[in-house]
Amino acid sequence: MKQVSPGIRRATRWVLPALLVALLAGCEATRYNTDGMRLIDSGQIRAGLESLRKANDIDPSNARYRMDYLSQRALVTQRLNDKADEARNSGRLDEAQRLYIDVTTYERDNERARRGLAAVEEARRTDQYLSQADKAFKAGQYDVASELVKRVLREAPQHAAARALQREINDKVDADRMARDKQLSSQAVFKRPVTLQFRDANLRMVFEALSRTANLNIILDREVKNDLRTTIYVKDASVEDTIDIILLQNQLEKRVLNNNTIFVYPATPAKQKEYAELKVRSFQLSNVDAQYMANIIKTMLKTKDVVTDQRTNTLIMRDTPEAIAVAEKLVAAQDIADPEVMLEVEVLEVSTGRLQNLGIDWPSTISFTVPPDSSGGSTRTLGGLRNVTSNSLLVSTISAGVNLQLQDSDARVLASPRIRARNKEKAKILIGDKVPVITNTVTPVQTGGSVVTGSVQYLDVGIKLEVEPQV
Repeated sequence: MKQVSPGIRRATRWVLPALLVALLAGCEATRYNTDGMRLIDSGQIRAGLESLRKANDIDPSNARYRMDYLSQRALVTQRLNDKADEARNSGRLDEAQRLYIDVTTYERDNERARRGLAAVEEARRTDQYLSQADKAFKAGQYDVASELVKRVLREAPQHAAARALQREINDKVDADRMARDKQLSSQAVFKRPVTLQFRDANLRMVFEALSRTANLNIILDREVKNDLRTTIYVKDASVEDTIDIILLQNQLEKRVLNNNTIFVYPATPAKQKEYAELKVRSFQLSNVDAQYMANIIKTMLKTKDVVTDQRTNTLIMRDTPEAIAVAEKLVAAQDIADPEVMLEVEVLEVSTGRLQNLGIDWPSTISFTVPPDSSGGSTRTLGGLRNVTSNSLLVSTISAGVNLQLQDSDARVLASPRIRARNKEKAKILIGDKVPVITNTVTPVQTGGSVVTGSVQYLDVGIKLEVEPQV
């Protein structure tokens, strides 16, 4: 029976346990990975991701385990972020905060979740301002309410509730103003019946007769022409209706100053700007350039009093309440945040030769030596080889090794950059370096010889990824 050398026995004592530990670890990682995918498919998301994470921790060099874990984690966090965004946009702030926190338990540095949590805190502050503004509005403190709403809109220009409350405040202020004007117009002077019969008469003479008949003060703008004429036949018509008919015939407008005084001016854009009640509105823009927005307002509304502040991206305009209301709709349609995509990229160097490092390393050559004959000679005849048996044949030392080495370079992470790209805008990731390339140009001269001109151009060398998201 052959005897096993002591060296081999000693090697076996630690080689076999190490091999057993490696095999058990590999089996355990495989089991965790398989269980994790199965749990996720059955709807047990948290348990499944935890199992995939354990598989990745046990065998971090395994590219498949790592990709399974990262891809499933990305899908789960995206679904949770979508639900959280929907809850936040619907006003369910507590639910949104809980979902964002769940995302951070899976991925602590998730940028979208962190921005979502900040948005939740901002929404709570704006809700507090809106609550105070609503109380002030109901108490009739329109200036205080408008200032609080403007504070909210400076932080969140697209806040729907704030915009709605601002419109409600503006409508209430305009309604009160119109009510005052209507009250002035409804006085006895404007409702008094009057009868006029003029044929191709001078306008100023008609106004003079109306003023004496109705005890009404009529002030004419200096640019109302003296040669304007009118024809009117009315009987028992109100003073207000009579004046409106006369003004309509001559393209004039009026402004009621008090209960028995009106101001008449030409219905030209310049005069309407001069005498109409104008308002000043400031827009704090977040996602659109102020100058671009000013050009749109000037083109659509023909507004001339528009200024921009490029430092704060603010637009200020002065116009009639009707024009400002249209401008608010234009700003709301243009000042919209562009969708963004967050890309988390991992570049791995995967080796395909890992299995070659596992197994028995057999010797590449074996040499046999024939012992010298009894005469002591160093050579033997062919006939003498017939007497050589297996017991007399000498064999060189045979050494074999068991290779249990696992290289970390099997799946080495080269880089894991993050890049945020806007919708329909190109973004580039370069993992590498810029290498200078020198180009020399030889130009011959008439006097003989040549002139060498060199130029250096830097080229990107490495892994380059270009993306253009379409959301």
